[in-house]
Amino acid sequence: MHQLAVKTGTSETIVSTVVARLIGDGLALRAPSKDDPLRFELVLTHKGQRVVQRSARTVQEQLLASFERFSPEEQRALADALESWVAGAGLGAVSPAMFFERNREG
Repeated sequence: MHQLAVKTGTSETIVSTVVARLIGDGLALRAPSKDDPLRFELVLTHKGQRVVQRSARTVQEQLLASFERFSPEEQRALADALESWVAGAGLGAVSPAMFFERNREG
């Protein structure tokens, strides 16, 4: 859960909720880790693989693809502007939430 939280920029609580929903919907399952018997891996079921194959690109994927087409200078300028905007709004200390998820702190 920790690794997923870090990769998604969210909390372990949010990741646990999403993982439980995926498992409950039959889209994923927990499998013992091949590397560490004390850990588990999240594995897509056949149903989950079909959903992924049929899925359109997410808003996040589209935004990231667009961002990656910017030059490094443009990326830095945009990042600086966004950081200034967030700080100016007084939200610099608010923990990030997943896209479109209402943040309990803000």
